[in-house]
Amino acid sequence: MIAMMAKRVPRRGRRLLLRGLLLSVILTGAAQPISAESQDRALRFTDVDIHESDPGARGGADFLPSGAFTAAHQTIAQLIARAYGVREHEVVAVPESLADAHFDIEAHPPDAASAVDGPDMLRRLLADKFGLVVRDETHTQPAYALVRDSRGLGKRIHEATARCTPVPGASAGTRRPSSGANECTAAFGWAKDGIFIRQSRITTLIRLLETEVGIIVDRTGLTGKYDADLFSPGVGPGPKPPNRAPNDPLFAAVRGQLGLKLEPTTVDVPVIKVVAIHRP
Repeated sequence: MIAMMAKRVPRRGRRLLLRGLLLSVILTGAAQPISAESQDRALRFTDVDIHESDPGARGGADFLPSGAFTAAHQTIAQLIARAYGVREHEVVAVPESLADAHFDIEAHPPDAASAVDGPDMLRRLLADKFGLVVRDETHTQPAYALVRDSRGLGKRIHEATARCTPVPGASAGTRRPSSGANECTAAFGWAKDGIFIRQSRITTLIRLLETEVGIIVDRTGLTGKYDADLFSPGVGPGPKPPNRAPNDPLFAAVRGQLGLKLEPTTVDVPVIKVVAIHRP
């Protein structure tokens, strides 16, 4: 058919006609409808159990190497933060009717899944089971800036060296590696009424402090790795005061023990805003 049509036009026009007809065939084939199955090949959890937690239950959440997800006593904000790889305070506009609800989840993955698929599958689980719809926004939020005090660093913080500093509650003995290299182990966490870092950057100290006072931006100018201890009543895991004010003992401890200060400021923070959600 194409050959018959080509004989009726001059040689130059024949080439253009053939080119146009071939393009038409290609485009016609490409425009075939795609099945719904091929449109949605995204992995989803195959077996999901969700129920509200018992009051006072212990909490935690994790993705297993298989891609499975297990959660205990988790709030909606914690689940969303886990799914989107953000911190809990970066999830905003959770409805009051759900803000204090806690959920247990056991979600089993398909055979093709692995741990790297976990967050994507959790996002789809939240959309499918909770009707979650979110959008990215930027909010100006109150925060604290961690800055240097003019008096210099305090006695409870120093730059990390090869002389290992024991963590609070451990043996007071220290060791110096025979090679002279810094073989001390990085560590951080909570002590009794306190927090500590070992062989860690100031950003690690800030992450621990954020659990006590909220968002903190680093304006110390400190680089390298540090050992530090900070003690103040009520610091550590467990219930926190609703709003720590600058007259809280913790603020004085930061200045007196570390030679740093927490100064009120504001910061533009990318957030995940909840647009729609319901109970599963």
